[in-house]
Amino acid sequence: MALSLGKPVIFYCNSEKRQRFYRDVHPLSRLIEFDTGVAVGAMVTDDLNEVVELLYRIFENKMEYELDQPKPSYLRLKERLTESVVRIQTSDVMLTETFWNYYHASSGQ
Repeated sequence: MALSLGKPVIFYCNSEKRQRFYRDVHPLSRLIEFDTGVAVGAMVTDDLNEVVELLYRIFENKMEYELDQPKPSYLRLKERLTESVVRIQTSDVMLTETFWNYYHASSGQ
């Protein structure tokens, strides 16, 4: 629920296998906040110290990110400590059309 509202979310996993699953595969770790159209993602870690540091950074407005472009027309904003993707921008035509079709229908336009 918090992801769909654009709120920061931390997944604390008890194993590296689960961490990779939630960080790289699980569809609920990447959602769209439909009010803004921004893709939101979870920060995933299996290290309790990283959870503490992330909470500190969130509350103190000291989050650190890096922007990478793994392929043309595709940008990822990654949280620096966990390397979790928290935002995505793509020029994929089908994804763009799907979003705008839903957005216009839900906003009554």
